[in-house]
Amino acid sequence: MEVEHKTVKITIDDQVYSVPANLNLIQAASYVGIEIPHFCFHSCLSVVGHCRMCQVEQEGASKLVLACHTTVADGQVFRTHKTSEKVRSAQQAVLEFLLVNHPLDCTTCDQAGRCKLQDYYMEYSKRSSRFSEQKEKNNKKVSFGSKLVYAPERCIKCSRCIRFCDEITETRELAFINRGSKTDIICDDKETQNNPFSGCLADLCPVGALTHKKWQLKSRAWLNRESKSYCFGCSRLCPCNVSTRDTQIVYVSSSDVEDKKGENKNIFLCDEGRYGFHRFYPKKRLQGISFLGEKISINDSIQQFKLLGSKPLVVFFSPDLTFEDYKAWKKYLDRAARLYVPVVSISSQVEKDESFGVGKLNNYIFNDKAGNIFSAIKAGLVPPDLKKASEKYRETVEKLINNVYQHALFVGDRCLRNYLIDDGVIEALKKLDFSVA
Repeated sequence: MEVEHKTVKITIDDQVYSVPANLNLIQAASYVGIEIPHFCFHSCLSVVGHCRMCQVEQEGASKLVLACHTTVADGQVFRTHKTSEKVRSAQQAVLEFLLVNHPLDCTTCDQAGRCKLQDYYMEYSKRSSRFSEQKEKNNKKVSFGSKLVYAPERCIKCSRCIRFCDEITETRELAFINRGSKTDIICDDKETQNNPFSGCLADLCPVGALTHKKWQLKSRAWLNRESKSYCFGCSRLCPCNVSTRDTQIVYVSSSDVEDKKGENKNIFLCDEGRYGFHRFYPKKRLQGISFLGEKISINDSIQQFKLLGSKPLVVFFSPDLTFEDYKAWKKYLDRAARLYVPVVSISSQVEKDESFGVGKLNNYIFNDKAGNIFSAIKAGLVPPDLKKASEKYRETVEKLINNVYQHALFVGDRCLRNYLIDDGVIEALKKLDFSVA
């Protein structure tokens, strides 16, 4: 039985739209492809209305309302900057206020090219500043733990980073101090070290106030090639964006964290996955296959596999291979071997709830490091049930010890788990005909 989702009809800029109920106006507008600019709102965090950038005109209201604070209801009529001079004027005033003390150092800022303040200025203001006084000076660089750098001069006080630490990780290492133009953010470095998601603060920052020490001044955003990928650090397989330049990884960020319906899944990338992403980069490619201790070409190996006839070939795959790797290997084995048994090195820990994290992200980081097991499942190499995949792997190792298989392929690092490699396995390996390094 299908669950019927309640919808409401609202009017935005003289157009009637049907949107899901219980969304605020920013989310509802995004659902139908309309952007309402905002800095402080985030679908995972509480609504505070600090930035005032999302003001819109609502029919029947005596003044402009905040889109982040307005839950859509049937029959509401709104006007954005496209049809309201009041909204345009308010957004320009907000941007002018935010830029009063903001330094003009875009050329040396890591956020340049992906900065919301830059984008919104060009889209909603694009006019010369009327500010002729001396800008308020502040620190250029403050260390926030071992992973982040904070630039107080650039901070627009949206409080996203503070709310993330208070509400999501519940580590509470950040806080506002002072008032007015002297407002600043202070950090308890000791607590930052205990936050395994501290890198997410740079993802949440809409300007260049928080940046990564690891990738500072590595490359300009427009020179990078950005690709959507998955973190293989554990079997949760979180989506992420990987930026590369000249075959080198220069930036890794969480995936787009604000989806249209506010349904957030696996959006926060842990520090272990983010900063350790380089370990998944291949140092060398497969050039050939070892047969009885001698290397042979891929084409020659196909002939050798076919000589096996009805004898089964067991293939142990690493859990760290990419989806493309798994697909290529399946296509190759379907062509080369008449009978093969594929298994992926997956720990029995997947069956248990031994994951960890902090706050609302507790149990978020899986203890098992079978990073890309789900791609192996998608490629059709292992059963979709993780428990069955783990059992099949263990059973195959047992059969290897009992000499059920005389021919095997070993593909990639960690294709055999350390805790399963005992004297019995070592003796069985000595009797095998095939191996892949």
